[in-house]
Amino acid sequence: MKIQIILPEIPLETKQLISYALSLIADRCNGARTRDGEGFNRDDAEFGLEMADKNFEEWSYLETREIWLILRKYERQLQEEGLSWKDLPPIS
Repeated sequence: MKIQIILPEIPLETKQLISYALSLIADRCNGARTRDGEGFNRDDAEFGLEMADKNFEEWSYLETREIWLILRKYERQLQEEGLSWKDLPPIS
């Protein structure tokens, strides 16, 4: 017996806003080579930079949700760019 899980569709406008927020952090990132409080930390750098290079229209539900969760860690940097994590639509 196969179990199929159907995940909700995320509107493109939501993905676009999350992609914009992601690019704000990715543009500051040096690949976590130094501990400078800019860009992604070591744990998030590879995935964050990979997803920033990928077209947001191709992101899966799970990828989009993971990015949304990761961005919460970067609230200070987002605020410095004029955006808040709270401005991003919730993805449950």
